[in-house]
Amino acid sequence: MSQAEQIDGLEFARECGRCSGQLVLDALSRLAELGCRAVRVDYVIEGARNAAEQLCLRVDVVGRLELECQRCLEPLDYAVEVHSELELAVDPGFIETADDDVDRVLATHSMDVVSLVEDELILDLPMVPMHAHCATPVEAKADKLSPFAVLASLKKKAGDPGN
Repeated sequence: MSQAEQIDGLEFARECGRCSGQLVLDALSRLAELGCRAVRVDYVIEGARNAAEQLCLRVDVVGRLELECQRCLEPLDYAVEVHSELELAVDPGFIETADDDVDRVLATHSMDVVSLVEDELILDLPMVPMHAHCATPVEAKADKLSPFAVLASLKKKAGDPGN
């Protein structure tokens, strides 16, 4: 697979360009800052025209991330499969004021491929990563007596006339 560092957004889309590659955590510093401990993703970016005949980039990302479960704090294997279509815009003001549901990105002469892929991965992350079923720290320690149960037993013993 070839791995392009940067693309000219509009030219890439006009020529129906294609680039692909594989990324590891070292290349994705923002994901690492968000707590990902291991990552391997494959990506494909293609230039095209969308249904409205506007230039766009189609970004497909498939791979695995290792997040931290917010319930049990153990590693959580998270499968990633992202398919995005990003319409290219030349005016940042248009992106901010557009009143529709179209995903847009600012087209420049040097668009960073790694940043595009990382943006899509970050948008795909769950708000609160959790296993479907896991033992929370409280459930894991359910065998132990709670401090309140111990105090209650001491209180009963103290009130016992045989003591």
